Amino acid sequence: MPGRSVAAAGEPALAALPWRLAAPPGRTDTKATGAASRKLEPLASWLRQPGPARLAATTASGALLAGEVIGSLLMWAAIPLAWIWIAGRVYDGTDSLVAGGGVALLGLALTEALAAKALNRIDRVWVSLRRRAGHEQAQGALTRVVVVSATLGLLAFMVWYYVLSSAFIIPFMPSQ
Repeated sequence: MPGRSVAAAGEPALAALPWRLAAPPGRTDTKATGAASRKLEPLASWLRQPGPARLAATTASGALLAGEVIGSLLMWAAIPLAWIWIAGRVYDGTDSLVAGGGVALLGLALTEALAAKALNRIDRVWVSLRRRAGHEQAQGALTRVVVVSATLGLLAFMVWYYVLSSAFIIPFMPSQ
């Protein structure tokens, strides 16, 4: 029935998926002594499934991967800048550099930890969807996404700092 939803064991985030995506035939997950061990049967029966089910899983996994990329970029740029802005408002209201700096550091640390936890969960769901789409996906893409985004961020900073030497840095810094 196309309207049914089924939650896969240990994956509550998949509860809203259609039943065809939630439990692919021929696959079972088992846990032994706390470490995840996978018993994967041949995928032949799953690959004979209708194309729309695989297409839906592939599309959903692509959307989640795009979310990982956006979330990673937010962690390197938007979240720190937002907390700097909030710290500036705290400083304006309290005239206390310690209060502004404390708010920035505490807020940044908590927000980054929550963002990392959310990205990790998205990555686990992405791996599950890739498996449901018929791919032998053993690892997530989050590590590669973070490394690429950090490298691009570092390169952008270096270009900004070294190439654009007359770049706008901070409003109260004297110009050269």
